Amino acid sequence: MKHVTDEQLISYQLNELSLEDTTFVMKHISTCMKCQEKFELLNMLTDEWDEPSITHISTSLEDSIMSMIETSKQVKKPTYKPNAYMKYIHFGLAAAVTLLFFKADVTGRLLNTSKQMTDTYGYTVEQTNKFSIELPKWMTPFTHKEE
Repeated sequence: MKHVTDEQLISYQLNELSLEDTTFVMKHISTCMKCQEKFELLNMLTDEWDEPSITHISTSLEDSIMSMIETSKQVKKPTYKPNAYMKYIHFGLAAAVTLLFFKADVTGRLLNTSKQMTDTYGYTVEQTNKFSIELPKWMTPFTHKEE
């Protein structure tokens, strides 16, 4: 027995089937319990979608939730305030790292590396432009017209 597809059931519910298909679906639903249950479920889901049921929250639950929200707004979060000693350590470390960078010439090395990369790229492009390779016609079928 060939069952009705979900698409056919939805189309039947929306009155989008031809007369022949509508007759087939109606007959099948009347004889097949499985398809009948699917169609009833589809109708229930459609009804729920069209008119959703609204659930009401009890006032005591609502009041307790609202009081929890209000108390959470009033609670102050602790803030971190570094003491003067920690500030001096921070500034000292920052100064030491800066001096190390200058002593090791880190910025110069970075700039020099960048210049070397740019020079190497330029040289590679120059060398590539010197060569010209002609590909056979069979390797480039879309660039040459057949004669």
